[in-house]
Amino acid sequence: MPHRTIIGKSFLSSLDRLTVGEQALTEQLVFDLRRQPDRPGFTLHRVEGADPRVWSARVNRDVRVILHRDGDDAVSTTRPSSASS
Repeated sequence: MPHRTIIGKSFLSSLDRLTVGEQALTEQLVFDLRRQPDRPGFTLHRVEGADPRVWSARVNRDVRVILHRDGDDAVSTTRPSSASS
């Protein structure tokens, strides 16, 4: 059974700022994380200095999906990696 995924308010506006290719990759990652969050192959890391439930999932070299994982629930946002520099 898929895990419940809640799309954060900033997700869609962030998604709109990505290229069409990045949008497709990001949407696929969120879909895949929803269906199999523990599947090997995801590049997931806890965000240093943040709440331990906050994770970063790598879409590509430039884009990350930020997740707030709480049990079976995940809230997704997305942003270009350069936004964190």
